[in-house]
Amino acid sequence: MSGLLLLALSLVAGAPADFSSVAGAAKRVFGLIDAWDIGAARTEAQKLANASPDDPNVKLLLAHVRFHDGDYSGAVHLFDEVAPQDPYAQLARAAVEELRNFGVRESDHFIVRFPQGKDEVLAPYALDALERQRAALEKDLGFVPPGKVRVEFLPNAKS
Repeated sequence: MSGLLLLALSLVAGAPADFSSVAGAAKRVFGLIDAWDIGAARTEAQKLANASPDDPNVKLLLAHVRFHDGDYSGAVHLFDEVAPQDPYAQLARAAVEELRNFGVRESDHFIVRFPQGKDEVLAPYALDALERQRAALEKDLGFVPPGKVRVEFLPNAKS
């Protein structure tokens, strides 16, 4: 779907001089996102953004990367610029609003966001359990996700 969205935007906004390189990069970036390698996706998208900073297709790709990287405000800024009706733009706006007053705690491999107040007490226990689970996965499977994994505690089903 994201590739189709990228193609649709290019038809509206006018394709870049070398659309095939943007489309190829988008395919690689979304493959990295699917593989949970957000850091590599970020690096790949940023290279393209450095080369074509004003290309709306590149901005859309970067918006998707920022969304998946947990930079909801950054994603909203780019989505609003090039594709305000994108379904991920709506999700990013909702995330910005929902997480506005959340607390954040980090460990070596995890970032936990939580509603401040009574849920705050869970953060250290969650980080400890997540770190132990990560170590067990690495031991048993020989694989762990690269970078820090973001975990967001939401207060209810609507959130």
